[in-house]
Amino acid sequence: MKKLLDCIHLDECDFAIEPPHLDPVRKFFKPISPLESSSKSQITTFLLMKVSVETFRPRVTHPVKKLGTEDSDDIPKEIDENFRKAIDSSLSKGIAFGAYSNGKLGSIATVPNLEILDDLALIRGLYTIPQCRRRGLATSACSALVAELISLEMEAMLWVEKR
Repeated sequence: MKKLLDCIHLDECDFAIEPPHLDPVRKFFKPISPLESSSKSQITTFLLMKVSVETFRPRVTHPVKKLGTEDSDDIPKEIDENFRKAIDSSLSKGIAFGAYSNGKLGSIATVPNLEILDDLALIRGLYTIPQCRRRGLATSACSALVAELISLEMEAMLWVEKR
């Protein structure tokens, strides 16, 4: 628990709130810049998904690769600058997997930091370039990432933006 508390900063609040409590929260916190420009100035709703070795059913239908710092040039230019910085951090401090379409990186799934919790990995970065969406690339990248996490005896948790 101490490791988790060491990573919390008062100027960077992430918290789950039920809809009836949003108005009071808005009085004390202003929205931060979103990772994606499409969600700017919006309070976003996320679905929480968790998987363990017992519930994991991988589905890899595209070529995937574990990414490292040497792959940073493969990150698509379409990715927002803030999210790009988060991906670069994941390449050096966490784990990242990419799914490829026609030889180009089309989707990326990342865990920025493995040292926060001992047995739970928070998948905090999942992005698919617009022309590759709805084809299963994110599923392939996430499946490969989760398989790696399970091999490290971790459970994976993913926050998915509800649109």
